[in-house]
Amino acid sequence: MEISHSVTSIPYEKLTELFVKKSEGLYILQPSIGNGSVQIFPLARGLETRFWNCNFNQEIELYGNVSPDIKNRYFTLACFLDTSGLRIYSSETSLTQNFVWNTMFISAKSNYKMYIPPSTNGQCISISFTKTWLHQNILEPNAAFHHLKEQVKTIDSFSLLGEMNASQKKAVAELLNASWKKSLGTFYIKSSVLKIISDFLYKIKERDSAGIHHLCLEKEVPELKKYTE
Repeated sequence: MEISHSVTSIPYEKLTELFVKKSEGLYILQPSIGNGSVQIFPLARGLETRFWNCNFNQEIELYGNVSPDIKNRYFTLACFLDTSGLRIYSSETSLTQNFVWNTMFISAKSNYKMYIPPSTNGQCISISFTKTWLHQNILEPNAAFHHLKEQVKTIDSFSLLGEMNASQKKAVAELLNASWKKSLGTFYIKSSVLKIISDFLYKIKERDSAGIHHLCLEKEVPELKKYTE
């Protein structure tokens, strides 16, 4: 796909640099770029979630970082309420517009980019974690995920797409609009985030017959779709 020369191109992990800090954990999008906010919740050592609710008035292109800081954020699972207008692509291929997806699991070195056109209303929860956190809290304690542990060790760059069911999407919507649940604070957020991660990885486990690297975007898009149906 062709991108105009006026696009703002920035690594996934540095998107918050387009926002200005308003208070602890709350950042407001620069008015020259759009409107909206992102809330950042550090949940544990190596685990963080961000609640995005913003509208860009410029073209934005997000891309992976070839030299990420693995001590901070290495993997990101993003859950979108609406992916209308968003485009996922690499130098070789792009995702067809009729392909249904609303979750994306990427490594920091992913070679797939995301294009956000102007006036796109973005409501999304992104969950980022390090390799260490993933191994210690998800892969090591759960025997069901041991095959993923070996694959994650050997694959640095990948992107996995999926689709939330109705109850999972409802849970994400409740998190994004959970001002009435502030009394539970980060405990409620952390428990919900852990369930989102677990549900997504179980879906990979149930559909995985070839290996995690075969779930990334391919030129033959229908080959990928079987993993998300």
